[in-house]
Amino acid sequence: MNCPTKLDDSILKRLKDIEFALDASTGIVIIDASGIIQYANAKYCELCKYDLEELIGNDQNMVHSESHTEAFLKDIQKATESGNVWKGEIKNKAKDGSNYWADTTIVPFMDAKGKPYQYIVISHNITARKKYEEIIESLAYTDSLTKLPNRNQFSKWIHNQPKKQDGIITALFLDLDNFKAINDNFGHDMGDFILKTVAGRLKENLRETGFTARLGGDEFIVILNNNENPKTVKEIAKTLVRQLSLPHNANGKQIFTTVSIGISSEPIPPGQEFSLAFIEALIKDADTAMYHAKRLGGNQFGFNNDHQNMVLERNYQLDLEMKEALLRNEFSVVYQPIVNLKNSKIVGAEALLRWQNR
Repeated sequence: MNCPTKLDDSILKRLKDIEFALDASTGIVIIDASGIIQYANAKYCELCKYDLEELIGNDQNMVHSESHTEAFLKDIQKATESGNVWKGEIKNKAKDGSNYWADTTIVPFMDAKGKPYQYIVISHNITARKKYEEIIESLAYTDSLTKLPNRNQFSKWIHNQPKKQDGIITALFLDLDNFKAINDNFGHDMGDFILKTVAGRLKENLRETGFTARLGGDEFIVILNNNENPKTVKEIAKTLVRQLSLPHNANGKQIFTTVSIGISSEPIPPGQEFSLAFIEALIKDADTAMYHAKRLGGNQFGFNNDHQNMVLERNYQLDLEMKEALLRNEFSVVYQPIVNLKNSKIVGAEALLRWQNR
């Protein structure tokens, strides 16, 4: 028994409506098993900026941007040749050379032998969304003032490094000398200008084999992971000290700054990996060396050593013990008389603080 014509017309209308909706909002292209384009709708032509006549009969690779790895493309091929629907984001190239991002679904159609005879590719333009994502990522991983990587990018960089590395890793910790005085005397706008200038000089004078970041304030770090020998590291530090002591010209004024640099170099211990914990320990030692360079007058660099670590640890422990001593009333004042030896008279006294350490 035939179905009523009215029902047939209703189903046909729904299919037409679906087709209209898809054509209005979605790029659709049909590709045969050999990768030749058989059909493309107007929305797809708008997306890739090719006319229909330019697409039909040509290889789908004409819109490839070469932005994706071979492994990525092989994963798509493997999935679709097995009859599975693939979904993901693909970066393609338009006729005018511009790149665009498409949220893509590839649906394979299989013949009786289980081999794909054609693919329908459904694409939604997400270029604007990807641009917003790039802006958000830049805000999250880049210092807004200096445009150097920030702490977040630093952690990400460490995570992306090969875990197994041999040789020596070097950390440089840089801190501008008396930077607070610049902000106090010339204002924070001048301070910001100095920080941007310093960042620019770091970029110019450091090779791309390392990683440079602003930790915050006037503190910067440099990681050299190309097994630099001590002599080369010294030359790098000398160059940075020299370049960062050059005058900064702003609004007709010459502002002078200097920098203290602490350096720590360590091989990755056997059996351990290049990790955040290892780098943080390296930076801590470099920070200690920077502190000692600053105590010696600044405008210089120094390498970390065991004595520096011991002094820092002792000062830290002493500070803790003194705070506890105050709570336990372990401090007392005694007076020692000062005697004039000519007449044996007391002419004064020294006040001495005694600490009865329990």
